[in-house]
Amino acid sequence: MSYLKQFGVDVEVYVMNSESNLVQMKDSFNGMPLVYRRLDHNTRGWLAQLVFDNAEQLVRSTECQVPESEVTTRAKQLQELMISFGELSENGKYVTSAGQAGMENGKSRAGYTELPGVQAGVTAEPLSFNSLLESQFWDKTRFYQPVDFLWQATLFQPVGGMDQVQHAFAKEVAALGGTVHLNSPVKHIEWDEAKQQFKISVSKIGTTDLDVHHCDYCFVNMAVPFLKEILDDSLQDASNELGLDKPFKQALQAVYQAQFFDDKGIHQDKFLACTTKVGWQADRHLWQGSQVKVRNTVQCQEQLLTVPDSEVGVVPIFGGISWTDDEIVQIWYPSCAYHDQKGVLTGAYNFSQVAYNWGKLPIDERLNKARAGAKLFGHAFGEGLEHGVAIAWQNMPYIKGGWAQWHAVEEHAGNAVTHFNALAQGSAVRTAHSTQTVPNFFVIGDQLSSLPGWQEGAIASALNAISRIERPDLAVPHLSYLPDTRLMVEGV
Repeated sequence: MSYLKQFGVDVEVYVMNSESNLVQMKDSFNGMPLVYRRLDHNTRGWLAQLVFDNAEQLVRSTECQVPESEVTTRAKQLQELMISFGELSENGKYVTSAGQAGMENGKSRAGYTELPGVQAGVTAEPLSFNSLLESQFWDKTRFYQPVDFLWQATLFQPVGGMDQVQHAFAKEVAALGGTVHLNSPVKHIEWDEAKQQFKISVSKIGTTDLDVHHCDYCFVNMAVPFLKEILDDSLQDASNELGLDKPFKQALQAVYQAQFFDDKGIHQDKFLACTTKVGWQADRHLWQGSQVKVRNTVQCQEQLLTVPDSEVGVVPIFGGISWTDDEIVQIWYPSCAYHDQKGVLTGAYNFSQVAYNWGKLPIDERLNKARAGAKLFGHAFGEGLEHGVAIAWQNMPYIKGGWAQWHAVEEHAGNAVTHFNALAQGSAVRTAHSTQTVPNFFVIGDQLSSLPGWQEGAIASALNAISRIERPDLAVPHLSYLPDTRLMVEGV
């Protein structure tokens, strides 16, 4: 955010969760999608009623550290808290109501089946606590992910798309006299002993020509596994005392082992995670609600404002995620240009085994699966989606995955924390004629941060490397444990 402010990149709210989003599970509630707020507040209400009914016992038996003389007072306060927390009646019962006639005293957090307007509306009947528990909605979907600290109900995104960040950085680089070379894949990195510099060979896409650049420092933000074929053997051979530092080379080999093992056609987590996405363009009325239409009645010629019967009681969705236990996992609605006729939404975003399987399918089959998943939220919604695009990140050149997974290193090579910390320090280059110990080769990117999968992690990693150049005598602080990327990115 600091860089975006400095570079003049406008941001807008990115909605991750709206209480109007939907939750759908095939084996619960007859497969019907439910409004997020209904699941959320029904659960809170029933839990609050249970606590209200057992307030004194809970105050006595839990670690509240309440003196005996204060038990009655604290139990009463706990009941008052539950009335507010769960929207209970004064006698501690969970009920929903639009309120008494003429009174604004409704219990309506869980939503309506007929929306209030001139009339008070009709509140949705509470789902039974038994049905909520039976559904296991908290386990079958990522329902509570927006509560996690590293996720929020509202985030920020650059206006115009995430690539506005890279455009801003490129502009700043140019202003400082630097050059960003596009369409120039790095083919080889070696050490030029005569010049005491790195020799970087890059190609121009569409040609066989190689350009060569020499540099004092090398910062590699490509995914680590690519270095196996790009980094010269003299630098990365773990059996050789020369080249990069031995712990650094051992760390590289551990990552290679976690990426290039033979999976025999069966999914196992690799260093680079499998993840697939589907995007759709469609008319926004499919989720934001149809426009109100004016029609004349035949008998009395009066004009009525109408919406389709299927939309009665349905609150339009403006941004956020609808969850499902289907393979598509989620539908993520756009958080901008709400008044446009068309919108682009995420129609599937899945991980691990499912993403691995989807990545082996032709794109048309992935789109068919995504449309079938969308129809679980309404047949008209699924049929209305158009102009689909499907991406399996593990199939994409120069990426080959969505993000780094250090748990895969632990599973396949062991000592993941040690290897992470070794890479984070960077490395010097040792040759037969040089005793240099100051690090000049760095692996950076979100893959070497506590925020894998996030641009914030990439910035933090780059700043670590710059700090090492400025003060090579100071090590980057070692981590005692590594982030679980599945939690950071997938929300599991």
